[in-house]
Amino acid sequence: MANVLFPIGGGPLIIDGAPNGTNTYILGDASQGFVGTFAIQVYERVAGTISITVQGRSRLAVGTATTPPLEPIPYLPLHLNNAVGTYGTGSSVAITDNSLILVPATGMDIALDVTYTDGSWDIYVVPVIGAAA
Repeated sequence: MANVLFPIGGGPLIIDGAPNGTNTYILGDASQGFVGTFAIQVYERVAGTISITVQGRSRLAVGTATTPPLEPIPYLPLHLNNAVGTYGTGSSVAITDNSLILVPATGMDIALDVTYTDGSWDIYVVPVIGAAA
């Protein structure tokens, strides 16, 4: 497993399932407080298996003497695992198929823990300026 910095604004993260793997893609903090939410879309281009957990930690704690671990956090599912989501209710269900979610990110360092085999996916991350969703 590797920690990989995600290039926000540089196009989608493209995951090809060969070789299989597990990585934590670090989206970073929410633009020093200007961005309150990340909009994330997962799109399956070639059939395979993927599991994504959204994680977070306090951005102020990163780089201190004892950086806390990333922990699973809830997100707002607009479209989750190929089904209409429930926007008003937070979810921490693993993302395993086509999805569109909002991740409240004010004051947090956000990451995606991704495990995949076979197939190909695009993961789009868009920082949304303003208050958290």
